[in-house]
Amino acid sequence: MKIGFIGTEVRMKMVEQITREYFPEIETVFHVEDGIYYNEKIAETLAHLKGQIDAFIFGGELQYKLYSHIFSPDVLCYHIKKDSSSLLNSFLSLSAQGIDITRSSIDNYSPSTLDRILGDIGLKQHNIRLLKQKAYSKQYYQQLIAEHKSLYENKEVNACITTLSFIYEWLQKEGIPAAYSRPTTDNIVKTIERAKEEYLLTASSDYHDLAVIRIRILPKKDYSYISQDEYLMNHERLKAEEELYCFAKARRACVVSRAENQYTIFINHKDLEEYTNDFECFPLISAIHNNSNCCAKAGIGFGFNPSESFSHATLALEKADSLEKSCTYIVHNPASISGPLFFSEVNSQVSASNLKRFAELSRATGISETKLCGIYALIEKTRKNQFTADELARYLKISVRTASRLIAALEANHLANFLSFEATGNAGRPKNIYEIHLTDSENL
Repeated sequence: MKIGFIGTEVRMKMVEQITREYFPEIETVFHVEDGIYYNEKIAETLAHLKGQIDAFIFGGELQYKLYSHIFSPDVLCYHIKKDSSSLLNSFLSLSAQGIDITRSSIDNYSPSTLDRILGDIGLKQHNIRLLKQKAYSKQYYQQLIAEHKSLYENKEVNACITTLSFIYEWLQKEGIPAAYSRPTTDNIVKTIERAKEEYLLTASSDYHDLAVIRIRILPKKDYSYISQDEYLMNHERLKAEEELYCFAKARRACVVSRAENQYTIFINHKDLEEYTNDFECFPLISAIHNNSNCCAKAGIGFGFNPSESFSHATLALEKADSLEKSCTYIVHNPASISGPLFFSEVNSQVSASNLKRFAELSRATGISETKLCGIYALIEKTRKNQFTADELARYLKISVRTASRLIAALEANHLANFLSFEATGNAGRPKNIYEIHLTDSENL
């Protein structure tokens, strides 16, 4: 997915850092626009970008009002909205400087938002001046600056809070104590998540091709102490998240985080079936289990449209949550539920280091982790690493043609090499025998 962004330099630096950290799978395009009026050159640049992006997010309401018409209705448009947390952070910033926040002027916030925050912090007596919000115009900005300045010079307020970076910079130059009410990380993350989810729910031309996976990551029962240590819990969760994003990148899937420990994955139905070998295994769940002190409960949903798939995945996760043990449920419809499936126990014979290696090999070669794990398990079981295409097809339950393509892919990536011809007394063309070496420590 590719998302475009435009906003002031301050906000775009924040957004760029957050997308790198929270959304590594998203391709991004950033444009800085510190102007407060419509700019023809910016409009032309955005118009050229229109056919190259899946969604567009504006840094604030001002940019949204100026330029959203360029994309709408063909491209989904959003803007990072003001929220109560941003205003609360501004109060904290001023308070940390020893400034009495009960005597301040604030622009571009509604009375209800201010009342809610003051009620939450228990502040009943105050002299906070809320400047009236009007339509954006040159006169409006000049009026805001004049009002903030007048209130401060007349000693009616001790400081100013503004949602506009250029007003904040002006106040600082004038030596007026001020706080810039910038968007919080949570607010930016939620805006991007909303764009991702709505795009995925509407982008598929064939809704039957879309599957939804909902995963909840939890500390293993044996390591429940880490839930009491925030640092350790975050560290282990990051390990699990790494597996999620590696899976998404390798399988052309998209991850949306709704909460700290819950994730939604959108993936092509056929890709999921191939990855799981028709749900005989689920390497992602195994990888989370083996490579972190976390386990995963998962719900997989299918339906006639993305919304229905999402609903069925939610139902499947609820079923998984009802059991104490880590498991997976699959829901095609409320009357067709499969589970519980214990994928974390599958491939337990494959070490964590080999699972990690297979994930890396999968990304490098295009061969699914399922097939690589299957071949490794076959080598371990038979105690040999020399096979014909017919043998691989029989053992892995795939067609001979698919097995031949698999061997060709292994050979092209130096994971297999031709050894000899099969010696048989039967008439016909002899079969090629290949030596396969997936790890450096195969005990043959």
